[in-house]
Order: sequence, then structure tokens, then C-alpha cells
Amino acid sequence: MFYENKIKVIDRVAIITPDREISYAEMLSNIRRYAQYVSLEKGAKTLVFAENCVEWIYSFFSIWQNRGIAIPVDASSTADDVAYIMNDAQPDAIWVTAQTEKVAVEAIKKSGVSTTVLRMDDLTGLRSHEQTKEEGISFEDSDVAVILYTSGTTGFPKGVMLTFHNLMVNINAISIDVPIFTKESSTLILLPLHHVMPLVGTLVAPIFTESQVVLCPTMAGPEIMAALQRGKVTVMVGVPRLWQTLYTGIKKKIDAKGKAAQMMYKLCEKVGSYSFSQKLFSAVHQSLGGNLKYCVSGGAALDKEIGEGMRTLGIRVLEGYGMTETSPMISFTRPDDIIPGCSGLPLPCCECKIIDGELCVKGENVMVGYSMLRLTRNYPN
Repeated sequence: MFYENKIKVIDRVAIITPDREISYAEMLSNIRRYAQYVSLEKGAKTLVFAENCVEWIYSFFSIWQNRGIAIPVDASSTADDVAYIMNDAQPDAIWVTAQTEKVAVEAIKKSGVSTTVLRMDDLTGLRSHEQTKEEGISFEDSDVAVILYTSGTTGFPKGVMLTFHNLMVNINAISIDVPIFTKESSTLILLPLHHVMPLVGTLVAPIFTESQVVLCPTMAGPEIMAALQRGKVTVMVGVPRLWQTLYTGIKKKIDAKGKAAQMMYKLCEKVGSYSFSQKLFSAVHQSLGGNLKYCVSGGAALDKEIGEGMRTLGIRVLEGYGMTETSPMISFTRPDDIIPGCSGLPLPCCECKIIDGELCVKGENVMVGYSMLRLTRNYPN
């Protein structure tokens, strides 16, 4: 199925928080309410400087509603980090929470950039129950949707500019070849949304493919387990450390139960069947919500032994490889061809070649460029 570049009004739950469910109609009404909180011209740049929360989602999509460019920023950033981004991006506004406002104000002083501070807390709790009768929110393919800053491991952080077309090409390529996002999917939002993988993989892709997302307030184990149960999560996106922690925790419990449990584990290891392992380790799967179909690992290579161990438990881990510059996925494991330690085949939107020992990627998911203002300024180390 080919998904359009829009957020539709559908009769379905869009967001599940720890205390309530939010429909697509209510989500869109709140997005419009946030969009009306500030008057900005088309193409205006707005930072989203906040921890993961439902207000983050409203703020982010409200920027797109206003035909602006969203710039997510790590909520744990220092004032110097934020000032660097402000100097480079020259934003017109910045969304903050009570947790980030002090750092934001300090960053504005350090950068000297004149920008409007928008407080999510001013709108928190003011729920909109308007029944939206419009066709949702649509976007222009050629417009820049986001600027995402790299970690700066090879120099200064660079602002990667991705258009709506870049994002949708990647989302549709994944949906066709790796159909983990369907209208029945429920995706856990766990990792910080300023990173490209969780931004696209746990928010933008699920919402654009008309499924639901489940907010997990922290990375604490009990909170994760509660969210998996509450939202009947089918897709969970994480980094290798998360899967290592999950696997070792389960394996320790199996070993502690004695020889019978250990023999059952070895039998599953020998058989190598997901369905067989899921039956024998049904209690494990129930503890993970009972609906989890796919764990997606990215951000770094997953240890092959962890991947094999997860397979023994009947848990499908799909590995992928990508970059911020490619919106983000380049290759992805197919659900019916999982090889632990392998990041899968290239997606149909990508053309990949090895040139002089380097992987070169071409495709419509590749960024339109970097934020160039950075190149005209001198920044301190």
C-alpha cells in the first residue's frame, strides 16, 4: 500500500499515554490549537526542545501545520549545545517545557539570536474535544520538513535537511518491503525523538500509516513493561544495549529455574523455530504484552549472540542500517529472512555501491543538503 503525505482524520486511537487514549480527531484538533498559539510565516524554523511527552508530538506536528521546518533538539543538551544549533539554524521560535526552559533562555543569551519562546506547559491540560471534520493535514513534497543535527563525531554537528518527499519515500519503501507498520500496528515511543530513527520509526511512520503510538514516559524497566501491556505494542524500536539488557535479564531467569528450563532453552536453540519457541516461552511473551511481533534494532551493530539468543526465545529482531542523511533507512532485515548479525538488504528506494571501500548511497530518500549557514561562521571548539 502506498501512503500519502498527510495525516488523516480516521476513527481510531492515535496516541496512548500512561493515563488516557487520544483519537486522531482529538490529536489533530490539539495540533491546530498549538499551531494557532504562534503566528509564523511559511518556512519558519522552530526548535522542539523537550523531553518525550504528548505535548512534544503536538508541538512538532503544529510546526508542519504552519508549513514550517521542525528542528528537534536533545532535551539533555547544554546551553552551549543549543546555542550552537541556534547560531546555525537561526530559528524563529523554540518550544520548551518547564524542564528545558532555563537552558533555552541561557542558550538564547549565548547565541544572541532573537527568537520567540513557546511554552508547552501553557497549553498542557487544555484538551481540545473538537470533532475535526476536515481532511486532516497535508504537506508539500518539496518542502523541507526537518533539520536534524548529527552528533558531530567527524567534526562540527551538521544540520541535515530532509524534505517531506525524503521521509515519505523511506516510509513507503519500508512499508512495502518490511510491512511492520499497518493500520493494526501499535508502536512504542521509547527513545528520544530528536534522533532520526525514533522520530521516523516510532512517530512519523506510524501516524502517516494510520496506526497508533504508545508513549513510555521513561526508560525504566517497569515503565516499559507497563507500556507494552497498556498499548498492546506490536513494534518496539531500540538500540543494541536495550536488547542486550532484555535478553540477559530473561536468560538469567531461565537459568535460575533449573535444568528443566535450561533444557527447554537448548531445545528451542536447536529447533530454531520462532513459532515453536513462542509456544514454549509463552510466559515470556505475555510479560512483553503478548502482542509484540517485531523488535527493531538500530543505531549500532547488534551482537550476533544477542540476536541468536532472542531468536531462541521466539522474539523477532529486525536489524537495519541507515543514516540521518538517508531519512534514515538504507537496508533492513525482512521479517521472513532474519539472519542475526546482518542488517538486511537495501530498500527499493536506495541504490548502493561500494566505491574505494566506502558505501555510497543514491536515492530519493537522500537529504537535499546540510544547513549551509554553519559553513560561513567560525565556532569555538
